[in-house]
Amino acid sequence: MRRFIVGQKRYNFHADASLINIALHRNDNGISLIVNDNGIGMDTNRRKQGLGLQIIRDRAAKMNGTIEIISVPENGTTIKVTV
Repeated sequence: MRRFIVGQKRYNFHADASLINIALHRNDNGISLIVNDNGIGMDTNRRKQGLGLQIIRDRAAKMNGTIEIISVPENGTTIKVTV
């Protein structure tokens, strides 16, 4: 639980969000983790991504998973990881 709280504080620091939703779904195709917020969003076309996103991409790849990031500046971000 402590790791989650620390992670949430770091996430909120970068996102400047007042609301963070976390959902975990399991179906026949695997497991999906969906995190979305109402924060400042980000430019997903930016060539350089942060270390946190790179770590998420690397971990998903190690599990043959996929990651989808949908974000609009000033309109929040949704990150979906499926393994």
